[in-house]
Amino acid sequence: MQLYAQDFTRKYNSSNGKWAILHLTEHDTTLITDYIFDYLPNYDWSGNFIASANNKWFFMNKKLKVFSDSFDYVDTLAFEYGLFHAKLGDYWYIYNYKNALVKDGKIHDTDFFYVFTDYEKILFRKKNNKIYLLRYYTDKWAEAVQEFYTGEYNAVGNFMKLSQYYYPVKKKYWGYIDIHGNTKIPFQYLSAEGFQYGRALVNTGKGWGFIDTNASFLIEPKFSDAKNFMRYPGIAPLAPVAKNSLWGYIDTAGNTIIDFIYDEANYFSGKEAWVKYKGKYGTIGLDGKNIIPFVYDYLPMRQMYDNYIAIKNGKYGLIDAKGSTLIDFNYDYISSQTFNRGNLAMYIVIKSGKYGLIRPFRGDERDIIIPFEYDRIDLYHDYSHDKHIPYLKLKKGEEMFEYRGGTGVIKVKRKKKKKL
Repeated sequence: MQLYAQDFTRKYNSSNGKWAILHLTEHDTTLITDYIFDYLPNYDWSGNFIASANNKWFFMNKKLKVFSDSFDYVDTLAFEYGLFHAKLGDYWYIYNYKNALVKDGKIHDTDFFYVFTDYEKILFRKKNNKIYLLRYYTDKWAEAVQEFYTGEYNAVGNFMKLSQYYYPVKKKYWGYIDIHGNTKIPFQYLSAEGFQYGRALVNTGKGWGFIDTNASFLIEPKFSDAKNFMRYPGIAPLAPVAKNSLWGYIDTAGNTIIDFIYDEANYFSGKEAWVKYKGKYGTIGLDGKNIIPFVYDYLPMRQMYDNYIAIKNGKYGLIDAKGSTLIDFNYDYISSQTFNRGNLAMYIVIKSGKYGLIRPFRGDERDIIIPFEYDRIDLYHDYSHDKHIPYLKLKKGEEMFEYRGGTGVIKVKRKKKKKL
């Protein structure tokens, strides 16, 4: 059976201060190593572990075999990008997953590396609280082809996959550089974000507005607060912006599309957005008309099947996109992770400190799939078949159970611990 990162977890033993690795795809949680590690900070999508033992750092694969050299320290931040930065003595080295040194990766530096990347694979590093554009990566991860030391920056802003535009960076003020580190827009803004639809959001100190690549204002800096433009498929880009602390929406020409009357405003998802009006949350359409009434303490983004997990009078419930109640507001918490069977989603719910599972139709007793009598319920995925199968693990006291749907809740027999 192939193992995936989702199959693993880690456990700390307070008696000896060590960590162990546990395996989760069997019918119970199985200890597969002794408590021998000083630290287990992370693992990647393929199941490779970063581990520390005997004051050395190294990498193990999903078979728990060491596949790297030993290092004095490993910076884990870039691990998910196919790179890791490891320190040995006074030098930092850049390696890829094959434990191969990435081009001239030896750099005499005692500071950490920090990665800010989009699909164009830009790498920055931080030294003495200054950020340098260090490397540019081609279509293959971890193959550095160019190296730059172009200038010192205090921060790097968000940017998208738009190579024809520029990247927001900060010295004392914010400005923009190109991929080669050349200054394209002077450092003159209190804040700056990446270009979207030919426009970048900046703060001049007098207000927020949108500039083009020549630093000319396409939309004047007249807003007290603002978010960047965002486009949902089939809908023209809109930006939530505020005047005198009240929010509304504008189009890319700066025209007011929805009036400035809201306490908070979020991006549109489909043809609706959740907003806060007079202290309560609800949703509006593209025409600004109210859809879900403003009666909720909180209303986050839409969940699967166009439902919303909402809070009302301090209790959690579930509503659909029209505001109809699917699960009554009687619960301490509803998890955003759903247990799905076909087109049916079931929700892990907490009531009076106990976990259960509810099918969201009317919230009455016959829709309670698993009663509220468990100390913990967690969602897992079994990848041992052609299709991954979601299932639940349940805990009641020291007893463990499993739920896969039609078979109901099944008590799990514990297996003996295994050693390396």
